Amino acid sequence: MADLYDKLKRFQRNTTGAGETQSPSLAPAARPLPESLQNIPGLMRGRDLIGAVERREENKSAALDSIGVVESRNEHGVFGLREIEYPLADLPYTFTDVTGPEMTRLAREERLASLSGGDLLYIDTETTGLAGGAGTVAFLIGVGWFDREAFHVRQYLLRDYDEEPAALAAFENDLSRFAAVASYNGKGFDLPLLQNRCLLNRRRINLIDIPHFDLLYPARRFWRGCFENCRLSCIEANVLGRTRDEDIPGELIPYVYFDFLRGIRVDRMSPVVAHNAEDILSLALLSAKTCRMLRDPERECERAAEWVGLSRVYAALGDWESASHYLNEALERPDLPAEAAVRAHWTLGVMFKRQERFDEALAVWERLASEYSHAGACVEAAKLNEHRRRDYGAALRWAEKALELTVESSPLFEDAVMTRLRRLESKIKGNKTRKR
Repeated sequence: MADLYDKLKRFQRNTTGAGETQSPSLAPAARPLPESLQNIPGLMRGRDLIGAVERREENKSAALDSIGVVESRNEHGVFGLREIEYPLADLPYTFTDVTGPEMTRLAREERLASLSGGDLLYIDTETTGLAGGAGTVAFLIGVGWFDREAFHVRQYLLRDYDEEPAALAAFENDLSRFAAVASYNGKGFDLPLLQNRCLLNRRRINLIDIPHFDLLYPARRFWRGCFENCRLSCIEANVLGRTRDEDIPGELIPYVYFDFLRGIRVDRMSPVVAHNAEDILSLALLSAKTCRMLRDPERECERAAEWVGLSRVYAALGDWESASHYLNEALERPDLPAEAAVRAHWTLGVMFKRQERFDEALAVWERLASEYSHAGACVEAAKLNEHRRRDYGAALRWAEKALELTVESSPLFEDAVMTRLRRLESKIKGNKTRKR
């Protein structure tokens, strides 16, 4: 922007005379704009533009100074910098709660196994949109990390677009000190966006292949269906017990930044910067919470849905024994909704069947069929009685029960049940004939 100001000043000097500069006392008085142009928004004389731009920059600087954003400089230029420290004594969790084995199970990322909470750089961005591509800019990059005394948050703010190279260089310098990153949907959005911005600024950095602990996926496994949504702000309010007094909806953030660039309502950047810092702190606390849930579920899991989530974690790893154990625990909890209980029974039956624990699977199918009138469970009970126990009479009864419950089901399902019934009736008649 300084180059633009210099050009405007030179233009103003050059228009005062042919090759000479008039003294202020001899300069002609500024004439007002013609009446026909006065109602056009944003139209002003060149000599007035410099003063307007300077006042705009002063207002922006004052607004940022009030929230602790200072100017920082490196070899690539200047940018806005804000730093915060949260003493560990004031936090419910610390870096010792974030451990490699649990991160590996939650993220299914083997490279995290030997790491700890102190090896992670937590990342969150605020952007000019969600579309991605060359036109989307991360105007605020927030990072956080643990040390033995505090959790540190550092934010790189683009006060104008030309500060992006310097901010990206500072971000890359911090990233180089850590072995892995943690984010919330960073795999799908933040890291690819930052990778694109680095490429556009001719910075050679590979953000995609860094070991990554993305907390969106564990959050969905544990709390999908529990709350209104799985946004980070919703999870932090309901799981971490942290509420924000003055938060700004994420969809408004790009418009606030565009106003800030124009010098309009610049004070509204304060909640945007605070929003980003809160997100980073919540990321750190959520990573500790989810790791502790795997290590000590009896103490950390407060909802039936969280036990279902534990089951999902171990099922994704192919550990069917642990998965079925935690699903059984979920079914013992009184707060499990009926719809979730039906899904849990069905999944548990499938898990027992995979482990060839057929008697336990049959007990689950029969309970699901009896208590919830589940036609699919009736068919599964019929299958196990027919093929494993060779009890054709019991299989026939469950098949008939399934047929009763298929009144509103698809014709294909009804045809399959009828085929099973006819086969069972044939087997029963064949057994009676042989006995005679």
